[in-house]
Amino acid sequence: MESAILINLQEFPSSTDNIRNTNQRRLSVNAGTSIQGIIDLNRSSLPEIDPLTSSLTSTFSSFPNENLLEAVEYSINYLSNNKENFNLSDQDLLAGIKSSVIAFLNSSESTGSDLLEVIPNLPGIVFKNLIPVKVDSWGGNIPTWAKELSITLMESISEASITADKNELKKLASRATTSTVLQIINDSTIKSNGLLPSITPVDPSREVASQEMSFDGTASFMKFDTEKTRLLEFTAKGLADGFFANDSTPLSAENIQVYSQVLGESTISGAVEYLSSLEGDNSLFTYEVTKALSTGLTLSAVYNSASTEEYRELMLAEIAAESISQAISSQIIISSIAQQNGHLLHRLAESASFGSAMGAQMASVLDKSWEFEDGWELYNRNNLAKATSKGSAYGAINAASQYIENDPTVEDTNDKTSRREILDIASGSALGSLIGNTGLAVYYPTLLQPIISQSAQGATTGGITAKNLSLIDKPKGVTEEFEIEIARALAHGAAHGALFQVVGLKNDSMPDKRTYDFETIAAAEAVSYGSTYGAITGGIESGEDGLIIKQAIYQGTTEGATVGASLALGYDSAIADIVEIKSSMAIKSAIKKTNDEAAVKANSSMAVKTIQTSSQDMLFLMRKFNINPLYTNPTRIFSNPDAVEEESLPFKDKFPVASPI
Repeated sequence: MESAILINLQEFPSSTDNIRNTNQRRLSVNAGTSIQGIIDLNRSSLPEIDPLTSSLTSTFSSFPNENLLEAVEYSINYLSNNKENFNLSDQDLLAGIKSSVIAFLNSSESTGSDLLEVIPNLPGIVFKNLIPVKVDSWGGNIPTWAKELSITLMESISEASITADKNELKKLASRATTSTVLQIINDSTIKSNGLLPSITPVDPSREVASQEMSFDGTASFMKFDTEKTRLLEFTAKGLADGFFANDSTPLSAENIQVYSQVLGESTISGAVEYLSSLEGDNSLFTYEVTKALSTGLTLSAVYNSASTEEYRELMLAEIAAESISQAISSQIIISSIAQQNGHLLHRLAESASFGSAMGAQMASVLDKSWEFEDGWELYNRNNLAKATSKGSAYGAINAASQYIENDPTVEDTNDKTSRREILDIASGSALGSLIGNTGLAVYYPTLLQPIISQSAQGATTGGITAKNLSLIDKPKGVTEEFEIEIARALAHGAAHGALFQVVGLKNDSMPDKRTYDFETIAAAEAVSYGSTYGAITGGIESGEDGLIIKQAIYQGTTEGATVGASLALGYDSAIADIVEIKSSMAIKSAIKKTNDEAAVKANSSMAVKTIQTSSQDMLFLMRKFNINPLYTNPTRIFSNPDAVEEESLPFKDKFPVASPI
């Protein structure tokens, strides 16, 4: 292999002085020298990779199968060891690594190796040769290098001349890449540029700081330093860029859905499996990792799907936003249950939906993120908010419902889900979506009400239409369908998230000091309207009663709004659902008004035909069923205009309060 490098040495931008040999395993001295020679003779042609790829492929093909992994490792190690000696730019080195990986893939398949078996070894070879030691010695940024290496790995698979299923290879490589990066973090002992080392358990109460894990802040609201998972976010974005930014394959609705499924399944499963193998309770860090991976994957998927005018006209960004968020939220539930790690599923759902919302919103403002103009967007942010919320809610609830234990006498276990867990997952998913979408609408200003309304609509529509809800049996004595309880849970989470962000982030929001706080009430109206409209339109499609859904949404929105505003004002979670602030009455009144308006709009939009009934027929029916408008009020057709709240709430129990993570 050294020969393949040395053969083209004169084409590289610098001489071959001070070449350092690397340690060898099963590779012979002659084999190592041949690799060096090939690289040396081809390095001046980089970043054009064809000459080096061709030479390395010929050399690798002369080695036995058992030596090929050592050969590609030697090649990458030789290039990276001599980056400065050869005066290679970062792009030159990345091109050389791509040549090495493509040559390895081509040679392995041509000599009869099963690429599905060997591909999981590649990420460890590629990443550990550079990160963190060499990148740190060059003064490079480790997250940036992780992103570029991830792209290089995915592009190498795409460009290799192989017959194996490339999507399956990318899936395996993405999974291995995620676990490799986590292993690098865990095994590192020294802080580097963009890498905070070690993974150790953190007290799940969120009340005990951990200097080793960069976890600190206000009691009960402690957070990780964003640098702790930056490396993972950039890695995820690089992996997704390797799919979505592939110039040779234009994006379409079909391949976006395929890419999203591959990426969501591989990266999330790789992370959960690795973290679950560590000792101690690493649940809080798992939630944080889920956020980071979700943000990176969604940011790339949405940004690349909105990168051309044609893509925007085809609304590919919305398809990408919904597809990738659904894949992520589904897989995080499936992987956690498969590992039986005991992590709180609603926290995982919240983390996934939050990260997806953040990623999609960031994608739309990314081009002007440093000099943002109010209201600027690459793609409609309202539509993206709706798409990520819908995908996240559907994915998490649908995944959890397939593990339901319908027998209430069976003890709850980590490999099954209960009705209570699924309701909490619904609320958590909506909470994360509204926290993310509302927060970015404040930080990168745009009209808040449409973002909140569309995000809430997406969450309730996606959640109530989850197909696997049909697997959940109705317990004895329960009259309402489970979808009605899901509607309440979704509305609770959506209102909680929206009001928590508005009251907490908007300086003009002071519901504790005003009887009619405009900012808070506007947010309550938006989340009420969106939740009601989304739940009724989705519920009617699923065969549910629109009136009962409306009542459930009103109850959930009122409860969630109280909790969100109270927590943002600093009240303890133990009393957040019973706090009465100055604007409470105005908030509830606004929720009731928009709940009514959205219900009328939703029902009229779902009507497929109008039935014309004659007055004689109507009078006949009234006499037959003994209906007198003066004394009877069936189905509440004749409402009392003086009644403030004529409809009774469908649920007597309180919804559990959980502060956002």
